[in-house]
Amino acid sequence: MTKRKEAIKTSGAIGKWDWLIFGVEAVFCYFVFQHPDILHTGGSSLAYLDGHFLDFYEYNAQYYGFNNYLPSTYILFAIWNIPIKLLNQVPVLAPLVSKVLLFWYKLLPTVFFLASGCMICKILQELKAGGGKAKLGAFLFLTTPTAAFSQFIFGQYDSLTMFFVIVGIYYWIKDDEIKFSLFFGIALTFKYSALLVFVPLLLLSEKRYLRIIRSLAIAAALFVLEVAVYIHSEAFRNGVFGFGAIGFVTGLSLESTGNQISVVIVLWLLVCGMAFFHKSEDRAEMYKWGIFLSSLVCFLLFGLCFWHPQWLMFMTPFLVLGMMYHRDSDAFLILDIMLMAAFTLVTVRVFYNNVDQTLFYNGVFAPLIQRKNAFHMYDLMPIDGIISFSAFCGILLVITVFKHPKYLLDGVSEKIGGSVGLIRLRAFSGLAIFVVPAMICFGIMLSQPDVIKTDAGMTAPLNTLMEQSDVRYYLTAEESTLTEVKASFGTYGRVNQGELTVGLYNAADDTLLSETTADISSFADGQYDLIDLSDIALHGGEEYYLKFTVDYESPEDLLTIYHTADNTATDTDYAVIDGERMNYSLCVQLYGDVKN
Repeated sequence: MTKRKEAIKTSGAIGKWDWLIFGVEAVFCYFVFQHPDILHTGGSSLAYLDGHFLDFYEYNAQYYGFNNYLPSTYILFAIWNIPIKLLNQVPVLAPLVSKVLLFWYKLLPTVFFLASGCMICKILQELKAGGGKAKLGAFLFLTTPTAAFSQFIFGQYDSLTMFFVIVGIYYWIKDDEIKFSLFFGIALTFKYSALLVFVPLLLLSEKRYLRIIRSLAIAAALFVLEVAVYIHSEAFRNGVFGFGAIGFVTGLSLESTGNQISVVIVLWLLVCGMAFFHKSEDRAEMYKWGIFLSSLVCFLLFGLCFWHPQWLMFMTPFLVLGMMYHRDSDAFLILDIMLMAAFTLVTVRVFYNNVDQTLFYNGVFAPLIQRKNAFHMYDLMPIDGIISFSAFCGILLVITVFKHPKYLLDGVSEKIGGSVGLIRLRAFSGLAIFVVPAMICFGIMLSQPDVIKTDAGMTAPLNTLMEQSDVRYYLTAEESTLTEVKASFGTYGRVNQGELTVGLYNAADDTLLSETTADISSFADGQYDLIDLSDIALHGGEEYYLKFTVDYESPEDLLTIYHTADNTATDTDYAVIDGERMNYSLCVQLYGDVKN
């Protein structure tokens, strides 16, 4: 290899411009995307600042419904909220907060995420990596696609758990049993997944039973204390111990004579057994086994269990540390990109209309599309769910298996084969795998007319035929220009012949403002069909109605319209059938140009 090629493979090839470009990409995602969950957690925490300590869970149950986490999460957010409280910027119980406050909440886990990168650098230095390689490890950590997605796009707070896990790993490497157990114990109070890594690491490094018991007691101490303080609270028990996500580890199970066996629990116990019975020749070998067994635990959690997208941040330290020990790091850089692609396909399907283009609605661009009809990311990539999730699990399994110690270098001080081109590709394309299709959806939504009115969801066809009844839909308008009407019709599973006439009237004096006809032969059952009305100015606060009439070619042709659920009508949105006002509305959608 020439000196030039050798130089490319050194950590020094990543410079300030790489950090700057990724930083710009991360800041863009920070402000453009966000999931609303953090508002619930940050808002709940304000109760502590209002003096509700012992009744925290009961008090919040009145306003937020539930709190799923132990106090550590809310206490940390409460401390973060002290400046907000002192400045009196928001009401303590405000369920909806300004974008400024939302981004303030998002900054807390972002600080922990960046601090985690610093700790990865410190761990690599402790393992005798050179300064350049240690900094490269921090860069690889912060640019790990699934982790960067969790922090900068999804905007959740799993970095809190991860930070304390990484600090615990640092003290495990330093052979400081007390601090190792203590920091994992802190992590445990944020997310229980910390325990699943802590136990194998403990059993790998410690074989004396009394020492094992002592470490477990230290790790459990804070958890037990927090539970003891709040166990009297029914809201605490229901919210924390009733959290459905805890049961995901039992999702994959085998039937056995009337009992179910959790595959994940059985395999985790096997990992613990492997850790205890393995006798490392030296600490260098133990570190490699620690990375491998921790990676196995992550595969059990995310390859064999249902997960939420932000949870995958938890496995980031082991992805990166394993890569720093591997001579074929190029392969793992490519696998990380492939994992992000499969992850995105799974996410936009499983979390449809939740973790996709919907994340725009809590970002700075939200006002531009707030009134637009959504165009979903899944429509751009309609990959079968079984295929995409199987691909994700398979890639994660390959990453895990080939981080077995026999494939790893003796130490991180040895050079790895991570070419700078692939490092940059992973860093800059990782977020782009999600961002590019999201921005395409954003552009499509911008080109759509504003949503003036959407329905509350169809329930059933109206129990009347349009030819035989006077069917009207009433609405009180905003100041807008109506350009497009869609309605969902019931066709009774047939192709009907005839014409539908739709007229728009001013309800005050029954003045006909516009009228159009449509061929009903193209209507499909339950589908929203377009009714082309010419541009009509609607005056804010005035009431209008749409009147539907049908002219059939033969008595066998039938048509009706879908209505919403009972008791969904409002004073500004309701149906009138044969002169009788109903307690539901019709499945009608209106589009146009809303005047702000």
